[in-house]
Amino acid sequence: MILKFVRARLATALLASLFMCTTAVNAAVIVEVLPEFSFQGSSPFPTAAQDMGTFAFAIPAGETIVSAMLQGTFGNSVNRTSAQHRVFADGALVATCTGAFCENSLVLDPWSFDFSNFSDLLDGSLAMTTVQDAGGIIREGALSLTITTRPTQATTRPTQAVPAPGTLALVGLGLLGANLARRRKATA
Repeated sequence: MILKFVRARLATALLASLFMCTTAVNAAVIVEVLPEFSFQGSSPFPTAAQDMGTFAFAIPAGETIVSAMLQGTFGNSVNRTSAQHRVFADGALVATCTGAFCENSLVLDPWSFDFSNFSDLLDGSLAMTTVQDAGGIIREGALSLTITTRPTQATTRPTQAVPAPGTLALVGLGLLGANLARRRKATA
């Protein structure tokens, strides 16, 4: 009977100490949005690059980027159609609106770009530009940039020391002794 009690107490103390020692690695999510964009270029095509805006953000100190995604739509709230064009982020091609689907769309056409190299994001800004490839009006919906970060290894919170099994056994025996003494006193 006493042995079962000691085992139960030791198991409870061990589990409690393990749960107290775990630390959560919290991810931060940064979301930045640029407004809708419209532009009507004139011939000759392709036009010179047009500024669509610049995302400005801050990567938290001690954090590392683990994912980044750029999203937008061809067409906007003014009109679902758009002239043929290409979208660039810091000079790198991220989306292309070509052909009849772009010019005769009945619905907004979403696009997305997943970054595999985060070097363009480390400076805290991302310049968006577009080049018009045919006549008409470029219409882009709002652009959103979503960046997920996590603490780097060097900045994770330290864990608490886990008591050694011998320490837990001594604590368990102490609790057992206190309980036995209380029972003897109660029966006397």
